[in-house]
Amino acid sequence: YVLHSRRFRSIAWRHCSQTWRRQSPICAPNVRQMKIEAYAKVNLTLEVFAERSDGYHALRSIVQQISLSDTLEITEADGFFCDTGFNDDLCLKAARTLAKATGVNKGASIKVQKRIPVGGGLGGGSADAAAVIIARKKNTEADAEG
Repeated sequence: YVLHSRRFRSIAWRHCSQTWRRQSPICAPNVRQMKIEAYAKVNLTLEVFAERSDGYHALRSIVQQISLSDTLEITEADGFFCDTGFNDDLCLKAARTLAKATGVNKGASIKVQKRIPVGGGLGGGSADAAAVIIARKKNTEADAEG
């Protein structure tokens, strides 16, 4: 069981500005982008239980959000890209998995301003992946509204 509250602050989808188009060849007119903050967490308690049949361990944790955050800028694209340089980046996995699950054929270019230390146990990768899912969901809802 994980008891926590993780907030994500976002700036609404907006059309790419002229400045952005000059900086990024993948952003064309009428393509939306979003900035979203993904906050870190600290474990207040962590209990590890027996290994499950899938090879992972059952966990029980109480976590608290902290003010440290990464900023993600997500732009519609023809494919899936992330500036972290890792092909197995959780942001890319989240975007690809969501696209496959929902049948959405739009890709995403993800720029991450990393402030949460990698491997520090603060949940940065998971928070970033969750932020991608939230942003892509807002994009899909905006498409449905017209």
